[in-house]
Amino acid sequence: FPFSDTANYEPFLPYGVPGVFAGAAVVFFSFIGFDTVSVLWLSRKLGNPGAPDPTPGQSEFQHCVHKQYA
Repeated sequence: FPFSDTANYEPFLPYGVPGVFAGAAVVFFSFIGFDTVSVLWLSRKLGNPGAPDPTPGQSEFQHCVHKQYA
C-alpha cells in the first residue's frame, strides 16, 4: 500500500470487540429478516403448495428480534 497513510489507522476498533459483535448481530438479523420476507413473498406469489405457511409464532418471533436490534 504505497499511498496509504498509517495515521488513519489510529482508532482501528474504537468500540472494541463488543462493537464488532454488535455490528455483526445487526447485519445477521437484517439478513434473516430480509430472507424471511422474500421467501414468504415468493411462496405466496408462486402459490407453491410445498412451501410452508408462516405461523403467527414465526412472525411474532421475527418482529421481536427486529424490534430488539433495530
